[in-house]
Parts: sequence; C-alpha cells; structure tokens
Amino acid sequence: KSLNQPIYNLLGGKVREKLRSYTYLYPTSSQLESEFYSSPDLSAEAAAKAIDMGFTAIKFDPAGPYTIYGGHQPTLQDLELCQAFCASIRDRIGTAADLLFGTHGQFTPSAAIRIARRLEMYDPLWFEEPMPPESARDMHIIAKKTSIPIATGERLTTKYEFSEVLRSGAAAILQ
Repeated sequence: KSLNQPIYNLLGGKVREKLRSYTYLYPTSSQLESEFYSSPDLSAEAAAKAIDMGFTAIKFDPAGPYTIYGGHQPTLQDLELCQAFCASIRDRIGTAADLLFGTHGQFTPSAAIRIARRLEMYDPLWFEEPMPPESARDMHIIAKKTSIPIATGERLTTKYEFSEVLRSGAAAILQ
C-alpha cells in the first residue's frame, strides 16, 4: 500500500486478466438452514444464481448438514442425499461450473471412498478433506481409490504437515 502499486507488480507483473473464483452455496436470508442443507433443489437453485453472478465453480457439502464428530460412516440415506445433491445441481447448471466438495473432514477413509464412488460420475474438481487431515497415510488411501482429486490444507498449519501430505501423495490440491 505504501508503494501505491497492485500486488501483481510487486510479484513480477500481471499474468492473466482475471482469475476463476468459486462460491460456497448458502441459504438466502429467507430460507431456513435446516431446509436448505437438506434440499438438493434449493442448492441447485442457489448454484444457478451463483452461475448468473459469474462463478465458475460451486463448493458445497454433498452430505448436507454435517456433524462436528469426524470419522463416521454415512448411512445409506446419507449416500443417497449426496448423490441427489450432485444430480440436482448438475442437472440445473450442466457444465457451466465445476463442483467442489467440502465435507469438513467428517468421514472415515472407507466412508469417504464409498461417497467418492457414488459422486465420481459428476466429475467434481475436488473432494476437500474427506476425513480429518491429520493422517496423510489414510488420505493417501482415499486418493488412490478415487478419480476425484483430494484437496486439503485449511487445517494444516506447518510446513511439516504440508510436507507429509506432499510426500505421501495424500492430496493433489493444496489450499
């Protein structure tokens, strides 16, 4: 700010005219969170509005409402809801945007693999922290069992944690 220059000038110059950005799907002020996060149709409507605003990627939790208790197995109803969210959103927006899954690290490795297998057909750009990211070895197992790129980093804080993720092949996308 003291040089009154855009950051790109300080980093060597502008590389592109614009960057892609994504948005998370949230309920409107008139929608109940409990309804929104359990309704594939409301999420598809929100995704269409985001596309109209110019976003080219949509991030959401396909499992709907999530729990703070990480490391669980979803029920068959949870798996059906995951698939219904993706189908509804993809039907509504087509290929106008990438789908980004953020499941807040709430599943076990085997649960994440079950979910990923159901959702691969929607060609998501990433599956962010399908399980708590403390175990790079376990995330590597998930990464090897799905074609969806695994993303992580929002909970990692040291170069040693990122180093372990890179060394083990636990994620393709670092955030």
